[in-house]
Amino acid sequence: MVGDASERFGKREAEKLHFLGLKERRDANKRSPGDANYVPKTLYLPPFFLKSLSDGQGHSIVKIRSFFNLEPSSWPGGEQPHCGFPGRNFSMNVKSAQKGYQVLVVEQTETPEQLELRWKEKGSKDKVVKREICAVVTKGTLTEGEMLSSNPDPSYLMAVTESCQSSTNQFEEQFFGAVDVATNRIILGQFGDDSECSALCCLLTELRPVEIIKPTKLLSLETDIALLRHKKSLSE
Repeated sequence: MVGDASERFGKREAEKLHFLGLKERRDANKRSPGDANYVPKTLYLPPFFLKSLSDGQGHSIVKIRSFFNLEPSSWPGGEQPHCGFPGRNFSMNVKSAQKGYQVLVVEQTETPEQLELRWKEKGSKDKVVKREICAVVTKGTLTEGEMLSSNPDPSYLMAVTESCQSSTNQFEEQFFGAVDVATNRIILGQFGDDSECSALCCLLTELRPVEIIKPTKLLSLETDIALLRHKKSLSE
């Protein structure tokens, strides 16, 4: 960037991202670079900055025609430099999913003509065409060839639940379903287990699911601990 554009974006960075400067920069624990315990790999984001972000900003990929933009504020007419990649390189760039993040893919779902018709029929004041979430990419739902080639092993997405617990605080049966979306292999099963979840732990060790879906606050403490232990083992 040169000229007015460079000056304009430089001023924007100084005003909105001043906490990145050396004088104000802090790590996750609010320690300054001069502190002996300063951790340069982390960064403290002030509350005012977090509140200024939209729900999907920084986590969504917005498709405009055949080009993917990495965040809403880089859309045409936005206030920060254009940032993105061609649609043909989608699988090469959605690497956040491999690290455990959910990546939202947003596409244009309305033409300029349809927007104009919406103005007339509903009195809409929208200035841009509709864009909606059309896909959610996670570690357990990767299907792109380039992303799978780096890890050819099965990547199971697994769902777990269990029957009601008895008065002895032991559950009768556990139920699971696992799917490898890249090969369409599906495994379903149920089994009884002990208080230490020995059978579940064996299953997790064998399948090594990369993503687990579970009901909120309905599993026993022992099951939750077993699932958490598996999650930690994947990150080691």
